[in-house]
Amino acid sequence: MTLKDIANEELYNTPFTGILLADDNGLIVGCNNKMLAMTGFSNSDIEGGHITDFVHADYFESLYSSCKHMTGQSRNESGVFLKFLKSNDDYLDCLATTFNVNDNNGNIVGHILFFEKYSGESLNKSYVDDDGNVKWVAIQDKDQKEEFLCNIFHGIQDAILIFDVSGNIVSYNMKILELLDVDMEYMVNVGNFKNLSSDELSMKIVTKFLTDAFAGKDQFFTWMLKKPSDSSSIDVEIHFTKIYKMGNEVVLATIRDVTDKKRIEDQLVNSEKRYRQLVEHSPDGIVIHRDGIVKYVNPAGALILGGKRAEDILGMPVIEFFTEEKREVLKERLKELYQFQRSMPLMEGEMVRIDGNIINVEFAAMPFDMDGKTAVQVVIRDITEKKKQDSYIRYLAMHDTLTGLPNRDLLSDRVAKATERRKRDELKNAVIYLDLDGFKPVNDTLGHAAGDDALREIATRLEASIRGSDTAARIGGDEFVVLLEGVSGYDEINVIATRILDGINVPLTVSGHTFYVGASMGISVYPDDSTEHDELMANADKAMYHVKDTGKNRYVFYSETFPNKAK
Repeated sequence: MTLKDIANEELYNTPFTGILLADDNGLIVGCNNKMLAMTGFSNSDIEGGHITDFVHADYFESLYSSCKHMTGQSRNESGVFLKFLKSNDDYLDCLATTFNVNDNNGNIVGHILFFEKYSGESLNKSYVDDDGNVKWVAIQDKDQKEEFLCNIFHGIQDAILIFDVSGNIVSYNMKILELLDVDMEYMVNVGNFKNLSSDELSMKIVTKFLTDAFAGKDQFFTWMLKKPSDSSSIDVEIHFTKIYKMGNEVVLATIRDVTDKKRIEDQLVNSEKRYRQLVEHSPDGIVIHRDGIVKYVNPAGALILGGKRAEDILGMPVIEFFTEEKREVLKERLKELYQFQRSMPLMEGEMVRIDGNIINVEFAAMPFDMDGKTAVQVVIRDITEKKKQDSYIRYLAMHDTLTGLPNRDLLSDRVAKATERRKRDELKNAVIYLDLDGFKPVNDTLGHAAGDDALREIATRLEASIRGSDTAARIGGDEFVVLLEGVSGYDEINVIATRILDGINVPLTVSGHTFYVGASMGISVYPDDSTEHDELMANADKAMYHVKDTGKNRYVFYSETFPNKAK
């Protein structure tokens, strides 16, 4: 589409105003007959020339500023006083009004310049200030008034329709053609406003608006117009006000295209709806608090915090959901959220439900603006059961599933840590490695299930024989190890070892059968036999096998059995 196409033929050939079309580089691509009449030039004299070839040098800057002012403006109109060259080398005093021309992508591709002829002192006083800018127009001549008003009518950015009391269109401006993508011939035939309206709408509504407008009550409403080329709908805002045309009452309808605005509003509404549905159905708790007070909680959040409904939680201070010892830390976190707008990354902690129960949670917090004030959104996930499951999994990994005693891995860890602790005091550690004697007949006579019951009983007797600081572990089959931590010397070790052996020697009754079980036990002492925890375990094992080979059901110290190898 060329600039001439953009300039509607009827408007372009107006008898009131000179019109000149220039591309974005200032090259003139056309002018109307009025402009030729005002300047005395022919088309060939003007077309192809540069706008600065015709404007007096003193007004270059004013014209340049006028065009530059339009760039990026929401209303692309700017007016300036200048002198335009005539064919007789004289200059025409003009008021030039410039409009941007944009392509479909919104880029400026040229300008339309309207020229009005003025002369004499009254122009300088009435139209321009000392800088050459238009400030006020005081027109006395009737033709000039009509010309001026016509330019306003067709130059404003909103589309305009004028109706009679029945909604018949009696006048319109050029913007309505652009809005509906129609020509003037179409407007001649369209007749009534109802023919421009979307088929989805009831004209009874507009009839009421028209009636109220003719009664002197301005009306403002949203509407949909129909685009004839594809029958698509255009969302518009319309303002009705009563005016007079040649003594008759008519309604001036100012129409603004709000299609993009409506689309954005609809997107926001849909986005908010989706967000609310997401929040309301989220399995995670979502809490919003402002000034430390809960303002919103979703159903999942209410349940996590011990409520049955949101109302049970709303209005409560956030600090009440934390234990006393955590509240000072929480105050600092709230300060960072509210004052410094710092988000809180995902972390674990404990919260107190309204029923007093303490739960383990994961939570993250993010500040945001709500009604002009800082609020905080907190996402909470109850991980109490997960914590229990994790703890149980760790327990299974470190304990014998049959007896519940620590397994080899946990025992090794405790022996290593006990060894490190003894480096800081004068006490001793002892490792007792024991293997049951006479246990095989239990399995052979009654089966493995009875054997399992017997092993659980032995485990119970072991734990009853040692101190709370000691560890009894099952490391496989009918082999057990006891760690005595922080003993004063061999006398104390002997007392506990004897108690262990006596406990095991008590007759064992399983499924109505009585068995006599003993234990071969080897003892290694830190730091006497070794200062390395792995070697302590190995030495106790060697001492145990010595007992197995030399009589069973007793205990010996590694240092007694292998005196030359002890430390």
